[in-house]
Amino acid sequence: MAEKFEILLVDDDEVLLRVMREALEGEGGYVIDIARDGRDAVGKFKEKRHDLVVTDLRLPGIDGMELLKEIRGVDRDTVLIMITAYGTLNVAIEALEKGAYDFMEKPFKIDDFVALIRNTRDRLPRKRQQGG
Repeated sequence: MAEKFEILLVDDDEVLLRVMREALEGEGGYVIDIARDGRDAVGKFKEKRHDLVVTDLRLPGIDGMELLKEIRGVDRDTVLIMITAYGTLNVAIEALEKGAYDFMEKPFKIDDFVALIRNTRDRLPRKRQQGG
């Protein structure tokens, strides 16, 4: 795969951000950006559209649900995966109804996370091939 898959990771947990980033960089083929809160994520997303956003539900500033809404307002095609330690069936259903592609509960095995990202990338249409 010659093209790079652009991912924005959003979480206020520095350790988890580092682990997710390193695991994905080890896979190759990804360009990873990180944000530590929802407002930072919105700004980074507006600067550069990402193919995939992975966000925690609970964030300082604006939460993951509000971030999902903001991203949908900028680009309806961007895929968003919600992660949270506070997962309930109701939260997962709400996230999916509002346009999240998938939902993952913390704590998770990093191998499962990488597999989810890989499978998500492989299922997406190749709409962003021209770099923008």
